[in-house]
Amino acid sequence: RLNMKKSNEMINPQALKAFRKKSHMTQQQLADAIRAKSKGCTKDTVSRWERGKSRHVREHLRNGLCDVLRVEWEQLTEPPGQPEYTAGEVRIAVGRRVKNALQLVAKRYDIHAQDVVNVAPLMFLIIAELSLRERKRQLDKVYKEIDEANEKLNGLCTHLHGMTARIVVEEHAEEEEKSLNNRDVFGRKINYQYRDEGMVGPFVQFVEDLVKILPKDAVGDIDSFFGDRIDSYRIADDTLQDSTGIVRDNEPSESLLHYIHYGRIDYSKCLRVRRDEDELKYRQWLSDELTRCEKEDRQAIENLDHMDDWR
Repeated sequence: RLNMKKSNEMINPQALKAFRKKSHMTQQQLADAIRAKSKGCTKDTVSRWERGKSRHVREHLRNGLCDVLRVEWEQLTEPPGQPEYTAGEVRIAVGRRVKNALQLVAKRYDIHAQDVVNVAPLMFLIIAELSLRERKRQLDKVYKEIDEANEKLNGLCTHLHGMTARIVVEEHAEEEEKSLNNRDVFGRKINYQYRDEGMVGPFVQFVEDLVKILPKDAVGDIDSFFGDRIDSYRIADDTLQDSTGIVRDNEPSESLLHYIHYGRIDYSKCLRVRRDEDELKYRQWLSDELTRCEKEDRQAIENLDHMDDWR
């Protein structure tokens, strides 16, 4: 059973303290950072949270707190170090990028996000089995080509006694066969003798091929930094533009859409601000979010430069 947390759960004092220390912030620094985003937070407020004196966090402070610590609210309601599997229940922590994608798909097809979650395991299983079947088809084709080549070689250089084409690809084919027998959908158990650094795994390749038959705005920018898994993607770009009113016609708009796609800006909050505020305030909010993301990017680059200097 998938554990879906409610957004109004009480904060866990130990989790808050752990994430604050992980961010190398004092209670005062955390309060100042939250106050810069949401009014009404003081050092005493943070202290009361961490001492368990105040367990309910108002929504506007909760959003600021999560933004500053760069965590999801659910992570602050669980004890630190909570195991992934407990008492037969699967607990899944997903980042804002995945949540944005989930909500975007629901918006595109006018369904509830829970409908997407319910069918996700089934959809993955279907894609995985289709991927394995395609690899089996390709492997059978390889063996057929080898057998046909061997027949042609039998009459040539007979003094070499049984020269065949099979030995050229036999090791790789056997590795692929073992991988398929183990339902190794990502190809992680294949012992490659030769592999180009930029080569993607079989599952990623299969998904990329499937995407080619979809509408242009449905899926794009599939990235696989480690080859065997899909790390990021851009989906439903037309739906995102329609629902946010952000038209991809200039560099700031491009950046805003990019940050929403990759979870840097909360999609649901974007829709909420657009619904509750007038156009001018909404555009100002988007501008502030863009400034925040760009500032974080510059800070990240500076931190990397400092690390290089230190080395």
